[in-house]
This record gives sequence, C-alpha cells and structure tokens, in this order.
Amino acid sequence: MENTLIIFDCFGVLCTEISPRWFRLRYDEEETVRLKAEYYNSADMGYYNVYELLERLEKGLGIPKETIVQEWKDLLTLNTELIDFINTKLKGKYHIALLTNVIKDYVELLYGDKDFFKKIFDKTFNSWEYHLRKPMHEFYEICVNAYKDMGIEKIYFIDDSDKNLVGIDDLGITPIKYMDNASLFNKFKELGIIKD
Repeated sequence: MENTLIIFDCFGVLCTEISPRWFRLRYDEEETVRLKAEYYNSADMGYYNVYELLERLEKGLGIPKETIVQEWKDLLTLNTELIDFINTKLKGKYHIALLTNVIKDYVELLYGDKDFFKKIFDKTFNSWEYHLRKPMHEFYEICVNAYKDMGIEKIYFIDDSDKNLVGIDDLGITPIKYMDNASLFNKFKELGIIKD
C-alpha cells in the first residue's frame, strides 16, 4: 500500500449536503446560517443525537418530525460515481479515511445502515464521537495521528467547504476543494494518484 492518506468529507462530497438545503426550503440564507448553527453545531459535536435534534426542530420550528425525516431523505442523493471510484481505484492501494461533521444516529436514520461508510473507508472520524467538528484543528489532528505509525508521506483532504480547507497545511495536509467528480478525478490524475 502506498504511503498516501486520502481523507474525504461526507456531506457535499460523498452525498448531497442536507441540512442547509433543508433550511433553505423555508428560510432565507441569513436565517439558514443562523438556524443551522443553532440546531446542528452542538449535535455535530455529540451533545445530542439525531432523535433529540428532531425533537428540538419540531418544538422550535413547529415542523412535525415525520415531515423533517421525509424531507431529509428526499434531499439525500448518494454520489455513487465517487463511491465506486473509491472502492475500485483507491481502496487497497491508498489509506483512505472519512472525516465528517455528523450527528449520532444520522447515518443510520438516513441510510438504514450505521456502518455504511465504515464499509468503504479504512477509518472513519465522526465529529460526534470526538466532541469536535471541522474546522477545529484538533479534529484533523486526531485523524492524522491515527496514521502516524504507517509511514504516511502525503496527505490529501477533500471537502466542498473553503472554511474546512484553511490552516491544515501545518499538519502536512494538502487541501483539495471538491467541485464535482470530473474536476476531482482530473486532480487525482495531476497528482499521480490515478494513472488512467
């Protein structure tokens, strides 16, 4: 296995972004940003799970939990092309990890399988498990340190959000902004990660 670690974000990369899109169904951009921070930041850090988040959303916004869950599921689209690419081109050749801001039980609720991403990646780093979230420096550091005895020489992190890509170079991480699959695959060719 090559001494390269490739770290992926989840929402906005491996699947569609859900929470901001869901808030935008009813609120303008300013209110979307405010509400996402108010309801999601603590949940991302593991202070409550998705079921308590649903209770809070229903109580605070007056939207039935069943409606919220259905709307979340309607907004969810897996990036199957990228997941297939990871499974066929990267897995087994490179160290691959997932580093994501995610609420406890969210993946199981949406995908019906709490281990969905564990089946793809060598290691998964979920914000709720560490009480940290991107762009907190310590969160990236935990991921990098998990591979410290593996002789890693290059580290790449793919995320769709600029704020999550800033200030991580001191950990030896090269940031890659995710725009779409074609651009990412071209970037991997430029870097020599894939040859064809």
